[in-house]
Amino acid sequence: MAKIILLNGPPAAGKTTVSKLFIKEQEPVEWAYISQDDIRQSVKSGYGSADKTRDTWDKRTKSQWLVGIENCVDLAVNFQQMGISCIVDFYATETEFKHWKELLKGVDFVHVVLIPGITVDLARNAGRKLPAHLTNKKITESYKEFEGWATSRDVILIDNSSQTPKQTVELLVSLTKNLPKSQNAHPLL
Repeated sequence: MAKIILLNGPPAAGKTTVSKLFIKEQEPVEWAYISQDDIRQSVKSGYGSADKTRDTWDKRTKSQWLVGIENCVDLAVNFQQMGISCIVDFYATETEFKHWKELLKGVDFVHVVLIPGITVDLARNAGRKLPAHLTNKKITESYKEFEGWATSRDVILIDNSSQTPKQTVELLVSLTKNLPKSQNAHPLL
């Protein structure tokens, strides 16, 4: 059965870089790349930032953001049903991930969080171009929301502070290669 790898983490953790490199190194017919940012940015009608830091965040933008999550999940499930594995590049805190889990109930997936050290995250953010570049305050606030994952048993954590993107991809491949497809079935998660 095809895999769904959910690659999560704070802004500037390297999710997009790692996801795109991961896909490049896979058999293209067997793997797909889904970006929550791409789906979010395709909605042009007042859509708020996924990390709620740059745009107005109200009931309307939150509902649009939730529809974006639902679209990511629907795409991933459709690919999986067609026998195509996928990696989903997204951002969700522990609280926000509950919605993902609800939507993925009964679906096989592996959840991985990239969480480099805060100084590495800030340095990576400094090298980003607008609109991806956030203020140090916003990066720090977002990073703090991810600290809770460190004690979670429902996730594979990768500290990619001292790894190149290629090394992170190699680690991601090795960590997800032999796992049972359902996260709920894995005794260590």
